[in-house]
Amino acid sequence: MKRVMWWLVGSIAAILFIWGASHELINRQRLQAVTPQHNPTATVFVGGYGSTPHAFDRMSMQWEAAGIAKRAAVIQVDHNGGMHVTGQQTWQDNPIVQVAFADNKDPRVQIKAFPKVMHWLLVHQHVTHINLVTHSMGGGVAYSYLVNNQQQTQPQVNKWVAIASPFERLNRPEAFVKTYNRMLSRADQLPADLKIMTVGGNVWSTGTDTEVSVKGVQALRPIVTPHIAHFEEHILWGSPLTVQHSALRTNPEVTWRVAKFLFE
Repeated sequence: MKRVMWWLVGSIAAILFIWGASHELINRQRLQAVTPQHNPTATVFVGGYGSTPHAFDRMSMQWEAAGIAKRAAVIQVDHNGGMHVTGQQTWQDNPIVQVAFADNKDPRVQIKAFPKVMHWLLVHQHVTHINLVTHSMGGGVAYSYLVNNQQQTQPQVNKWVAIASPFERLNRPEAFVKTYNRMLSRADQLPADLKIMTVGGNVWSTGTDTEVSVKGVQALRPIVTPHIAHFEEHILWGSPLTVQHSALRTNPEVTWRVAKFLFE
């Protein structure tokens, strides 16, 4: 009996491995087929709760390997709001910028600091246009920036990709929740030419990526579509290895879809 069980476990593991490898190969070929437009528009990554400066390393490395974009800098914001910049700082050919916060679990601090980072990009690197790619809590930081800071002192946002971010209105008494709900109601302040793509995960058809519900991801569509130029949504079905909340950042299909949306 034990031999049969081990055989079954081994067979299932082998099938999952072969399926995963073939799925990654297909999406790697898709990525190689992306025909990017090369320009100085910077793609800015903002991670989620507890994120590190390496949150989007796999996505950015695969883009770089495919000749789609180049990593330009990592900007780390310390507890006092100071910025520490490292990296190659090549800003002319689809540059990639990873933003990371020492206060990586406090969205209020990040919302306050993020416009300063964007202003630094404009003034010191002459970045006039950006794309945003966010994960989880980073989506709230980006949305707040978009409805509050589209001014001449900030780069213009062309496109925004929100991965695994919830946008449902909350019904709780905390002051921050009220601020969050008011922020969602300011969608009329979004740039009229903005293009948005959302990505969500549905683990084994449970309606969630284990942390954010599909409904939470889908809640953004009715909020923003009357006010922007384009909206598209992708809900991926699969196992916890591929579409779980954190796994979406490294999912090969997500890497390909985001590249196609931003650069073609």
